[in-house]
Amino acid sequence: MERLPPNFRKGKKYPVLFDIYGGPGSQRTEKTFRRTVDFSAYLGSDPELEYIGLKFRTMVAGQLGKLEAEDQVWAAREYGKRDYVDAKRIAIWGWSFGGYLTGKVLELDSGAFSLGIMTAPVTDWRFYDSIYTERYMKSPTANRAGYNVSAISKTSGFKNVAGGFLIQHGTGDDNVHFQHAAVLVDTLVYEGVSPEKMQVQWFTDSSHDIDSDGASSFLHKQLAKALHHEKRRTPEGNHQWSRRRVEGGPMP
Repeated sequence: MERLPPNFRKGKKYPVLFDIYGGPGSQRTEKTFRRTVDFSAYLGSDPELEYIGLKFRTMVAGQLGKLEAEDQVWAAREYGKRDYVDAKRIAIWGWSFGGYLTGKVLELDSGAFSLGIMTAPVTDWRFYDSIYTERYMKSPTANRAGYNVSAISKTSGFKNVAGGFLIQHGTGDDNVHFQHAAVLVDTLVYEGVSPEKMQVQWFTDSSHDIDSDGASSFLHKQLAKALHHEKRRTPEGNHQWSRRRVEGGPMP
């Protein structure tokens, strides 16, 4: 589903937000988008791809995250060909499996997306509950290679994404345990991902919904802020908040 700004003008290029989930068997067609984002400035797209037939539905078995991420990159590149889309400013955001898929998209280092936001993401299926995971991945001993490939572990895409990325997670997550985000951030820091690229936000004691003690409001404001900064990012790759002086003003 595509949502155009109410003041949409032909000839103007707009940044885009992909709001994704992408888990096995999921399909979303929504008539509404979250009101946190200023859609007078952003286009909204919810590109859940529909497949028909058992063959297509089972292609992800044993390799979660691979084909789904490639689909999102393909969709972004196709979408970027539209004359009203700013192809250099396409953001992607997801929660839970959507957060995982956002990470797998960034891992591809495709350049199709300029900003990634991962909320409560799975990062390694060995950390998730077996009743869900083994339905699609078999056991870790029976599919060791598949688990290795499905984990978010390659860091070059995180280093190169033009507008950087944001990871959000509740420390009391009862579904996707906090371990997922903690291990990924540890890997990214160890591999030398720049703090100019990476932002991390923990929500103390918050569950998977991240809705305790004002956390939900903070989370969505942080999302909106990240999108606003991406919209204003300069060609040199710097966001407005990281620039050393205001345009036209003196150096400090």
